[in-house]
Amino acid sequence: MELKSWIWVGLAIFILLIILLVVWLFKMNKKNKLPIDYYTWFSIGIVWVIVGIFFHNAGLSTMGLVFMILSLIHKKDWKRNNSMHVKCSMNSPKTKLMLILAAVIILGILLFILIRRL
Repeated sequence: MELKSWIWVGLAIFILLIILLVVWLFKMNKKNKLPIDYYTWFSIGIVWVIVGIFFHNAGLSTMGLVFMILSLIHKKDWKRNNSMHVKCSMNSPKTKLMLILAAVIILGILLFILIRRL
């Protein structure tokens, strides 16, 4: 087979996998319907606005503002979803591992930026 035909076969398989993934996600969403955590959306919005301003990325700042506005519209739902945050314990091994991993990634990014500037 020619290279062009392999590309078309690969593209068809990729599109089929995407369609199957979307169908599976819709089915899972109907089974396990979870409420939207608007407080987390607000936190994400703040971070994206700050990062967007820092990197002069208007798209990221705009998306952060959209998250913040949507979460402020639904501010009455913050307390309802706050019970989910109470269940997250800072003493659990998974939480500690995620915090350590986040710290290592942030330090790695900072070192990369510092080394690149030298």
